[in-house]
Amino acid sequence: MSLAGLIDGDLDGYIAENRGNDRCWFFIHIPKTAGSSFRRELAQILRPNYNVHVDRNPVSEPPMPHAQRLVAAAKEFNALLADRTYRFASGHVPVTLLKAHVDTWRDMKLITMLRDPAIRTVSDYRYQSTPVHPSHRQFLERFPKFETYLNAPQLRNRMFNFLRPSRQATVEDCIEFVVERFAFVGLVEMYPLAVRLVTRLMEQERSPTHYIRKTEDNEHNQIDITPELLDRVREFNSLDVALYDYFHAKLGRVREQVCAEAAK
Repeated sequence: MSLAGLIDGDLDGYIAENRGNDRCWFFIHIPKTAGSSFRRELAQILRPNYNVHVDRNPVSEPPMPHAQRLVAAAKEFNALLADRTYRFASGHVPVTLLKAHVDTWRDMKLITMLRDPAIRTVSDYRYQSTPVHPSHRQFLERFPKFETYLNAPQLRNRMFNFLRPSRQATVEDCIEFVVERFAFVGLVEMYPLAVRLVTRLMEQERSPTHYIRKTEDNEHNQIDITPELLDRVREFNSLDVALYDYFHAKLGRVREQVCAEAAK
């Protein structure tokens, strides 16, 4: 499993190396990267499947912090794998957590989706400010304005933080790890290409049937999205920008190649 062929422009070699469903595909779902739609595309193909999901209503008193619940969910998944075989699994599970708590992670075909960091950050704030997000009231108490969210250091570079192989990793380390260890990386901005390529790897190539859901507007999530604001967001998320720009350049060439194939 490797993205090397894709990165080097050898699409046929890449497909040959990564094709097949002999191992469990694991989708590392970074928030607001069209992951819900993407997951549904793949869950239709690969069954049985599993979603590593944090219980939103824990029975413990006081409730466990989100980070602890996520660890508990990963450990539960790991325990299930001892007796069950899943063809596909997914979750908001960072690489570091997967490595720490899922014993068979090395045998999995890792996949993920990336998105323009500025647009992803804005989308994340807008979504968490709506009632669709279970803890939106607590979120708005902490971040009543997008500016307060943008100025929170712990919320920056979320794509990098999901994909880095260790807490000490640089962005170069992260890119190297993803290229060497992942079977697929897609971009929201090239969503049809992402679905076509990953389903080709799964030997059931198809075009998208589920599309990116639009976050509903409300009084709390109105943001004046100007070029200046997007530049500021990118400045605060420079590691995400470097990660995204690398794969955007590589996948842009792949898109040209796939379009050329279709034109023949």
